[in-house]
Amino acid sequence: MAGVRGAQHTVGVGPDGTVFVATSPPPSPRDAKGRPRPAKPHTVEVRAYRDGVVVARRTVADVPFDVHHVQPFGDDVLLACARSGHALSAGGDRNGVVYDPSGRPVRDLALGDGIASMQATAAGRLWVAYFDEGVFGGSPGAPAVGESGLVAFDVTGRVEWAFEPPDGLAPIADCYALNVASDDDAWCCYYTDFPLVHVRGLAAVASWQAPEHGSDAFAVDDDHALFHGGYDRHGLACLARIEPSGLVRPGATLRLVTTDGRALDGARAIGRGDALYLWDDRGVYRATVTEALCAT
Repeated sequence: MAGVRGAQHTVGVGPDGTVFVATSPPPSPRDAKGRPRPAKPHTVEVRAYRDGVVVARRTVADVPFDVHHVQPFGDDVLLACARSGHALSAGGDRNGVVYDPSGRPVRDLALGDGIASMQATAAGRLWVAYFDEGVFGGSPGAPAVGESGLVAFDVTGRVEWAFEPPDGLAPIADCYALNVASDDDAWCCYYTDFPLVHVRGLAAVASWQAPEHGSDAFAVDDDHALFHGGYDRHGLACLARIEPSGLVRPGATLRLVTTDGRALDGARAIGRGDALYLWDDRGVYRATVTEALCAT
């Protein structure tokens, strides 16, 4: 992902495994609350990759915010900032814009402050997970959009569903990891106790205790899960079996390396379906649950 020196490379994964990379100028200065304040709108280049090959690209001009998230919406693409309340965005709190294939804006979305991750489904539902400033950033009488920690929006930006913890679990304080595996299935793992929660049909239907605290991404496939990282576990992945009894029992611990043996200790990660997508300044890499099982 070489390019302009200091440029931001934002990575997102679509429902079919297509990897989207949005390249934009270096990060803007931030205010006292950590919100980026760009001096002027800027241009963002978005490339879509399938099996390492560029299958689509578009140039989007006059983007009013720093881009931290990118997702496909059918043939359109959504660019979003993790923070809301930007002076340059039309309406202040509209921190997401959908662009058509020619790069023209289609509509603005108010997605809330403190976005940790987002994943869209093939049917057009957008799942958004929030970190602590998004969960606790509201005020009396004006709760934050992300107060629940995980929200499902429809394609127009209307809230369809907000997370409620199953009996026995604490609410989300910071949603560390999100995996939207299909139109009907989403999974999350969150602070403080790090349960692994399965959401199906807009209802939390099951939960387990994750084997690693602090994992920022995970892949799921039938009765196995592959957790990336964790506190002080850079470059490692933990393979676990999801038991019907409600336990996730740790299996093998794997070191993540590229095909030429280079360790991915500093890589960032996204879990989507049965795969982990990892990236650093050299490229994007994919590891599946099946590959992890074969390596043990």
